[in-house]
Amino acid sequence: MRKLLLSIALLAGAFTSFGQVSFSITAPGGLAGDYAFEWAEPGTWSTPDFNVPNTNVSGTCVLTDDATPGTSTTASGHPLAYEACNAAGGAFVNAAAINGNVAVLYRGSCEFGSKALACQDAGAIAVIIINHSGDPVGMGAGADGGSVTIPVIMVSTMTGDAIVDELQNGGGVVDVFIGNKQNLYANDMGAKAGESIVSDYGGAHSAIYDGFTPGIQVYNFGSADNDVIVTATITSPGSAIDYTSTVGPTAILSGDTLSIFAGNPEDFGPWNAGIGNYPNGEYTLSYDISIDGQTDEDPVDNAQSFTFWVNDGVISLSNLDATGNVVADDYPFNAATNYQACMMFQEPNASTLGVRGMYFIPYTDTSQFELEGTEVLLYAYQWNDTWVDVTNPGFTSFNEYVTDYPVITTASYVVPSNDDNGDVAYADFGTPFVLQDNVRYLFCLESTDLANEISFGYDGTIDYDGNYGIYLQPISPVFVDDTWYTGWSGLSAPSIGLRTFDPAELGLDNTEMLEGSAYPNPANDMVTVLVGGEGAATLQVTDLAGKVAMTSDVTLVNGTTNVNIASLESGVYIFNVTLENGQTAQFNVVKN
Repeated sequence: MRKLLLSIALLAGAFTSFGQVSFSITAPGGLAGDYAFEWAEPGTWSTPDFNVPNTNVSGTCVLTDDATPGTSTTASGHPLAYEACNAAGGAFVNAAAINGNVAVLYRGSCEFGSKALACQDAGAIAVIIINHSGDPVGMGAGADGGSVTIPVIMVSTMTGDAIVDELQNGGGVVDVFIGNKQNLYANDMGAKAGESIVSDYGGAHSAIYDGFTPGIQVYNFGSADNDVIVTATITSPGSAIDYTSTVGPTAILSGDTLSIFAGNPEDFGPWNAGIGNYPNGEYTLSYDISIDGQTDEDPVDNAQSFTFWVNDGVISLSNLDATGNVVADDYPFNAATNYQACMMFQEPNASTLGVRGMYFIPYTDTSQFELEGTEVLLYAYQWNDTWVDVTNPGFTSFNEYVTDYPVITTASYVVPSNDDNGDVAYADFGTPFVLQDNVRYLFCLESTDLANEISFGYDGTIDYDGNYGIYLQPISPVFVDDTWYTGWSGLSAPSIGLRTFDPAELGLDNTEMLEGSAYPNPANDMVTVLVGGEGAATLQVTDLAGKVAMTSDVTLVNGTTNVNIASLESGVYIFNVTLENGQTAQFNVVKN
């Protein structure tokens, strides 16, 4: 099961928890780097405690093989022989090769502890479990975890597939480091995955995008005090607006950190070319770390790199492919009664755009469940709750941040076939609408078939943990079993794309649009309409198919009027309020 995040708050300089615990690929050079992972902590497991400095293991990877026939139908599509589910006592086909090395296997149908114990019995010095459909998750010990005394970690599908490809197709050697590296070397600086600022969008719209300020947390893992030099670089299409900024040399004591974030004493400075000045195409953000006057003895974690896109048609937290579609490599699911996956959106100049519909990626394990015929509901909510950030005084849980979010418009999509599993889908909203400046929105997908574990794609190539820790703004909230959470662990990006349009295309002049809402919403018989206007007005209520359900002449007093909707059937309705001066307001009301 995938873990959920509550409203945690990591302030600048406060990423130090478990900061020295790493998983790195040290060879070959093409894969070398620090990677995100989860580890089996001692407790129900008997594994080593990586919180103890210099508790670690290094070794060469060997892919396990228990000779089970067949192929997994999960996102990774791996052979079942690589799941280590039929190797009790270490009975692997390649047990001799596993002995003395790091066992690599996939998550599958048996308990994590049982897999790990089988590898330990075969003589493995550590275990790497590859998630079969996305980012790494926490691992329960099961019945056998208490007998496992070697390190056990999980990595993402993307990371694991890269290791397997190198072992199988490249025929090469993959060496790894797992554990706490503090004081392992004298001269060693580095950074952790998920502790740097990335672009606010994986697919940024040129009409609203205005760059960002890079930032990263740097660690002195070495036993020696040293001076660090850190450079942030952004390359743009055709090198039109490239950016380079360097901090240092700056002293960091052994075991200490340097927080290079906007507003701190050490600051890269903004990358701000002005709205409309970012050419369309793919951008690359890189961070590079070095030690002044010294050779870094473990440079594997000295560089990080991320990509994002600027375009004229889609807003997305997820990265885009070359055709402009959202991408996904992760499909988290952990719901029993209800599930909505959402992205938050808020921009100071949002009114230059309207939203016509949403792109998304539906998914289930089609070897066990049916996707064909499943209905997905799409919602655009106006998020009216008043708060500053996720450390808002007086709030005890993120659920308190999401209480007032009336529906603006909706859509429905029925998946045509199981063959569409994991493919990009699109649905038009019943009523397109123009965004408002500085207004919070939630754009959400609702799974209507929990029995078939229908979930939605997320993009693990972008890690928003650093952004969340510094900005303290929710990025991809989820509504699971009647509770709001700030997102799934790892804060990968929901593969949701907002299809935008120029408001002039619908003849909508933003100056003629008024803010409007209603309460209670959902409502039973009476609803109070709130509009930023006064006097006589006409109310027209339509269903999502555009059929007029009722019309009424109303009078706005102090911007409000009461409307009886008892005659309406249950469902979602679009309220259109038109004042005598031609100004209009449009919003949705849900009738119970």
